[in-house]
Amino acid sequence: MRHLYKVIIALSLFASLAGCMTTPATIAPKRDFSGLFPPLKKDLARIFFYRPQILSGSLITPPVNVNGVYVGDSHPGQYFYVDIYKGKYRIEISEGKVLNLKLPAGEERFIKMDLGGTGIFYDIIPKLANPEIARRQIIQMHEMKERMEGN
Repeated sequence: MRHLYKVIIALSLFASLAGCMTTPATIAPKRDFSGLFPPLKKDLARIFFYRPQILSGSLITPPVNVNGVYVGDSHPGQYFYVDIYKGKYRIEISEGKVLNLKLPAGEERFIKMDLGGTGIFYDIIPKLANPEIARRQIIQMHEMKERMEGN
């Protein structure tokens, strides 16, 4: 009987804490995504790179290369974008972690830099992200940056 009480208390504590947790993608953004960045020129495409803030692997900040050209670094809680011409692109983050994509002019793609690996060996892996979720997460990162800078 004593064990049953402990289980009930543990479950009720867990249930009350679970109600406090939210994922970044479910928090409603305070602003419109399109107002954060300059408009895309007609003959270009845009790739957004973003990495949500998580503690695991936070010291891993590999370079991001597009077709062998360095465009930035992967840092937790940060994002950046590149405007490029239409075409086929090879995105490489960490050695051997590659994503290939084809971009038409006037379109945007969102690359989430995900933490992958096991135990103490982690890598950052590029993954094509859902645009709606990616926009919300980038807005949240932008707002967090503004709060930290006091804007």
